Amino acid sequence: MFLAFSTVLKSLAVGRIAAARALRKPAQTVACRNIQVAPSTENPQLMRAEYLAQLEARIANQKTKHHYDQAEEIMESSKWFKLSMAVAVPLCLLSATKDVLFEEHAHRKHGPLPDYMSIRNKEFPWECKDCALFDPECWKACRENK
Repeated sequence: MFLAFSTVLKSLAVGRIAAARALRKPAQTVACRNIQVAPSTENPQLMRAEYLAQLEARIANQKTKHHYDQAEEIMESSKWFKLSMAVAVPLCLLSATKDVLFEEHAHRKHGPLPDYMSIRNKEFPWECKDCALFDPECWKACRENK
């Protein structure tokens, strides 16, 4: 357990170093449009031209944003996988251990049922009129009494 935790801490430290290196790169500033402009409805050609201009501006904006290279993406993915495993596996094991060792499983106590659980408005339609269908002790007692 300690070995897995130390491995996760090492991978997080490596991830922090990679993130610090990425932050050292000169930041590219891109002006984002915050105003939504409705296209003019004068004629369809003008409306189409405005639509295409807005679309080209959005595509250009997306291309200028910083994209991580493949090595950084793999580092980030492996960091989150290791972190998830370091949290999920011990949590599942602890939960299963708690359920097995400390949880009391609810079962009906053996013996006769209390009177309020044996109320019958009409008898059962089989041979032993007072026995439930899957109550072998009651069936055995009923057959012995006959």
